[in-house]
Amino acid sequence: MGCCDATKETRPRDKAVITHLAHTDWYRTHFYPDAKDGWYLNAGGTFHYGVTGGVAIGRTEVAVRAGRLQTEDFNDLTPPMYAGVGVGFRF
Repeated sequence: MGCCDATKETRPRDKAVITHLAHTDWYRTHFYPDAKDGWYLNAGGTFHYGVTGGVAIGRTEVAVRAGRLQTEDFNDLTPPMYAGVGVGFRF
């Protein structure tokens, strides 16, 4: 029965280089009547600061991720934190 574990720090960045928006009539009626459809350059991005860890015992693996999200202008997103757990069984 083997056992191993691993942890690492994560700091990936997601960047939307180009984005196409097509607004509905409902959106224009309820939120912003002058919304323009089309392609937008540099529409935004997010930073992910966090940790990832996992352990494998025998044929079972458990992985955990947790961290914080911010815009590329360093503003908090909603929700500002994320977490995830995964379990795998080898056969």
